[in-house]
Amino acid sequence: MTTRKNYNSIVFLTTLSVYLGLVLVGAPATVLAQAALTGRLEVKDKIEKRDDLDKKPDDVADEKVQSLESGNRVILDYAEVVKVLFEASWQADTKRFTYECEAKSDYAGKLQAKRFFFTNFEQNEPNTRQIFHTTHSVLFKLFSLFPVKTSYDESNVIVSFKLSDKGFTTESKFLQKDGSDTQELLSAYNASLERLKREIVNKRQALILKHTEVLTENNQFVIVTRLPRGSLDTLLAKKDSAK
Repeated sequence: MTTRKNYNSIVFLTTLSVYLGLVLVGAPATVLAQAALTGRLEVKDKIEKRDDLDKKPDDVADEKVQSLESGNRVILDYAEVVKVLFEASWQADTKRFTYECEAKSDYAGKLQAKRFFFTNFEQNEPNTRQIFHTTHSVLFKLFSLFPVKTSYDESNVIVSFKLSDKGFTTESKFLQKDGSDTQELLSAYNASLERLKREIVNKRQALILKHTEVLTENNQFVIVTRLPRGSLDTLLAKKDSAK
């Protein structure tokens, strides 16, 4: 309200000064009216342009900072998901474990795991139920990390991960509306990923992100992590020694 009153005061005083000046020189009434209106419009135009110059750069800068911070949080959350999936795979079978899951939209538009494939657990594995619970809980977190198109016919998200003698690999594909959407996501999250690779100090997160890349495949945004066998001991180390 204060800004609006100040603006009206400026316009009024400026218009009045123009009007009185023309009255003194004996200008006709139509000229007086036109001059007053023109003066009002010119002042308004100048104020609006000044406001644009004052506000727009800050607004754009704030949006960029917020977008980058949001992208950073998503990438770090992704790194935590990868760590949990690896630990669950390792617990299930230290030699070889494969899992694939597809998510689709339900009638409310929410993602639900519709089908999954996995290798058999070791017969003597006592924590089979706990491993499944952990895996599914973290997968639902992964489903919600990146934007995805609502679709009842196609798989919205496809996640796979496997542990072998070569290392641990996980790949997640998120369906998008079209190629332009995938490119926007690629640009945004690649910027966050590269920045975090340079700045992050947590050893576990740094190790995961070092071996992570984002790409596009048809109308899918894809994020892949390939951890070589020699790097897995770092992820299994205790928290205190990992920092």
